[in-house]
Amino acid sequence: MSPEEKKKYKVFLIEDEPAIVDLYRSAFEREGFEIESVYTGKDALSQIEAFKDGREERPDVIVADILLPDVSGLEILKEIRRSKEFDSVPVIMLTNYGTREIKETIQDTPNARHVLKMDTSPVLFVKEVWGIVQTKTA
Repeated sequence: MSPEEKKKYKVFLIEDEPAIVDLYRSAFEREGFEIESVYTGKDALSQIEAFKDGREERPDVIVADILLPDVSGLEILKEIRRSKEFDSVPVIMLTNYGTREIKETIQDTPNARHVLKMDTSPVLFVKEVWGIVQTKTA
């Protein structure tokens, strides 16, 4: 499928490192995805409220770091899963933290995945997200 056809898919990225945001933004946009990003958990929660009440178009996939400067990515994940509006929206926790407890928490959360940053690259990660949205819309 061409990048133009992928353009309809929106990714919401929650990541506090500007360099990482730039890398992933570039990789997603190169493949035709629309990407919106925030740098803090507080801004993420605010944006999630905007998605919930229809002020903003809901994303097809949410990608979040766990360690953020103010609100944990795991708290954001819990907030997302409290809302039925997000039941069908996959959440990928893209992080460098891989403790057993964190992995189990994410595994026990519906429609959520854990991906270690060190085990992927922006290009490979975009391919993984593409597979997720293809499965979701099939």
